[in-house]
Amino acid sequence: MNQDDFRQIVNDYLVPMLQATLEPGSVPSTNQEALASYVNLNRLEIKPKRDAGYRLVLSRIPTFTSRERELAGHFIDELAEVVALNAGGYQPDLIRAIPHRVVARHLGGGQALLSVLERLETWSSQTYEGQRIVASIGLDDMPAVTGISLDDLWDEPFGPVMTNGFDTLLVVGSDSDIQGVSSLSTGNVSRTAPYRLREIACWTTGTRIAAVLNQHGEILVFQDQSLRFARRSGNWQHYVHETNIKRMSPPHNRELREAIYESCLDVSFARTGGGIGVVSESQMAQVANLVSADDLLSGQGNFKTRLLSRVVGGVTFQALDRRARAEMLSLDGAMILDRNGRILAAGAIIDVPPGSVGGGGRTAAARRLSTIGLGVKVSQDGTITGFRDDARILKS
Repeated sequence: MNQDDFRQIVNDYLVPMLQATLEPGSVPSTNQEALASYVNLNRLEIKPKRDAGYRLVLSRIPTFTSRERELAGHFIDELAEVVALNAGGYQPDLIRAIPHRVVARHLGGGQALLSVLERLETWSSQTYEGQRIVASIGLDDMPAVTGISLDDLWDEPFGPVMTNGFDTLLVVGSDSDIQGVSSLSTGNVSRTAPYRLREIACWTTGTRIAAVLNQHGEILVFQDQSLRFARRSGNWQHYVHETNIKRMSPPHNRELREAIYESCLDVSFARTGGGIGVVSESQMAQVANLVSADDLLSGQGNFKTRLLSRVVGGVTFQALDRRARAEMLSLDGAMILDRNGRILAAGAIIDVPPGSVGGGGRTAAARRLSTIGLGVKVSQDGTITGFRDDARILKS
């Protein structure tokens, strides 16, 4: 495999998974250097084989984690296995299968998880009686010993409609036998998973893994009660929740940062879009320059602000019910908070300079808000992007 081919494969599959940038050119490499290693926490160098003589550079803000370096290594290992097969005309198909193989390997789900992901990818492009298929499958860490094989389910026409994708789960044992269908009611909520999928996320204690195909054709994979991977718009993406929460500053209040992040996840997978800004203490006087007085809840100058003031009830953003936060964030316009979480405005139109609409109105608003604190945009396609001082600080 030559360098151009390797660059194209990395750009097509690994770059979206890590939400990274592939730097132009390459750097020299010796046989002693690992296939994937840090230059620093913002730069990761990779090569296709030990004696390649070069490495490509991936960069990102926020920083890469040690698990992501391991993830990149798994990608290179899987790619090397495909190249070694010398499969000729079949090689492009095998390369396209690498991302879900990497997910299964990285999470330790083995052949069972790989089989589930392959089937969900197939179902994502199909319908059942005219409706998009929704399904949820959980892999337990204990054998089921039922003699009812998961592989046999794939051949059944009713297979896609065994679960609802929210709180029922087809549970498969470590022996790939079907244990049964569970109706989940843990009552728990995960701060690192979409609220609508809280029951499935919270089922994944210990080494359990769950995979969900939602109504948008997206595949979400959960482990340790967190969203770990998602396949969206044809690309697999790895989630680094703790890194993103730390990057959302201001505010310094940890509880508020967590509340903002979890609500961004909720809006992201609800596909409603939204925007939020947090104003630094020193910049409070600038709010009036960005937002119309009619949009400020304190003024209650119109029906919308009077109604929203009633909905908020004087409580902080982090104290609001998570469902209410998601609904308010989906309003046209941005929600603006102070550093303590007090809601200053919701559905507010942000005054942006002429000619600053590159990337869309939500991007322009988030960048403008970032000049007085933190600006976050959740796109209609689900992408979460954060800005501070008009510079991007996270993308998820």
